[in-house]
Amino acid sequence: MLLPKAFLFDLDNTVLAFDQAIERAWVRACWQAAPRLGRMPPEALREEVRRLQDRLWEQPEWNLKGRLDPLWAAKEIASAALERLHLGRLGIAGEIAERHVEALYGDCLAPLPGALEALERLQKRGVRLALVTNGGAEPQRRKINKFKLDALFDAMLIEGELGYGKPDARVFRLALERLGASPGDAWMVGDNLEHDVAPAQALGIAGVWVDWAGKGLPEGSAVRPDRVVRGLGELVR
Repeated sequence: MLLPKAFLFDLDNTVLAFDQAIERAWVRACWQAAPRLGRMPPEALREEVRRLQDRLWEQPEWNLKGRLDPLWAAKEIASAALERLHLGRLGIAGEIAERHVEALYGDCLAPLPGALEALERLQKRGVRLALVTNGGAEPQRRKINKFKLDALFDAMLIEGELGYGKPDARVFRLALERLGASPGDAWMVGDNLEHDVAPAQALGIAGVWVDWAGKGLPEGSAVRPDRVVRGLGELVR
């Protein structure tokens, strides 16, 4: 299959192993809080956090606020978890949240295997590249700067800087405009079927789904990607 003239890439769980970093950061924050938890084992707090975060991130309004302000989201999750464990009186939710965010954007965060190398190879081949990511301006720029991603992309579109993000069609059109590409000349690559793949396909852009966890398409999914890959390295083989 011939490469297109332009690629639009998602950031989290496409270029960076963000969910894995979240898991490691929560484990670290909960274990660091162990001396303050009394007889409650840190494993119990981590399990409560895991149950809560899965439910809260599924709520659209909460998701929007949380991805724009990760520290707020972490405080909400930690506070709710402590309350459910009857530990709210300790008043340590803010401390746990800050440790989580510090670890999340620190050494817990790493690129997915082969992702940066794939971007470099595409760049060398003269393919135009745009980063299209949801999230707040400061946290997303922090990730970009950490891995010097600005040197790999011709355009960067961040929800917190634009005032809108995926799945809004405007962000895809703007990315194409900045790359000087038409929909038929571009692929959108991301891990989210509803935010990355489906809205791109609606505009005539090929949608590539990154199944980084290897779980396969969700049962009953109405979205059918044009291509499925486990990682970005498959795009340039």
